[in-house]
Amino acid sequence: MDDAQTGCPPDHPHNASCYTNHACRCGRCRKANAEKSMRRRRLRDPSTLPDSKHGKATTYNNWGCRCDRCTKAWADACRTYQQARPTANEENDTVDDVQTDALSEMDAARAAARQSAEAVLGTVRALLAELYPEAAYVRVNSGGGIARIGSVHTAKGHRHEGPVRRGRTVFPPHLIGEWPLSRLPKRVTRPHLGPHADDDKRTLNAVLTDAWRAGARVPEGYVGRHFCDRLKLR
Repeated sequence: MDDAQTGCPPDHPHNASCYTNHACRCGRCRKANAEKSMRRRRLRDPSTLPDSKHGKATTYNNWGCRCDRCTKAWADACRTYQQARPTANEENDTVDDVQTDALSEMDAARAAARQSAEAVLGTVRALLAELYPEAAYVRVNSGGGIARIGSVHTAKGHRHEGPVRRGRTVFPPHLIGEWPLSRLPKRVTRPHLGPHADDDKRTLNAVLTDAWRAGARVPEGYVGRHFCDRLKLR
């Protein structure tokens, strides 16, 4: 299958364009087309969709929308798919029904956890927006199962160090993610975190990591000329 080609000119580059224009299905073209499709999905902004497009599993999957209606539609679609699958053991319907129900419950629980994770990600975004009132973006570095707050930037992509008091940066971007939540100003954290604002062990990076592991994803986009994972503060 990796060598499958259709109407390809000789000695031409194999990429996403070749996949579309020449119907080439070699390994390189299929991989390039899949990566192109993934980049397009990540750049889509579900907030631009009309209300009629929400509440659909396709909007959840193709546009990355995590509103309540789309999340419920995706969970329902997963449940319907699992229930419609033919059982592997026709002689033991009871066991198969239990397995199907367990898979459906797992899919629904995963969707619910992802919805909560997206809400937590929004909380982190709101906190950072108040800590850096003149900033527009916060870069997020994720990898190895960990997500960390990176640099802070203005709308034009310039680095921003945040408020300064007596010649010193109040909330250094390279340190803020590792401070315990209890160290952050209560006027900012209390409305968003409630009793967790007094937590002297958990950090913003830990909260961000928990949300990331539960399925929340930081949108990709440009900060200046750089394409990266970033939280848009305003």
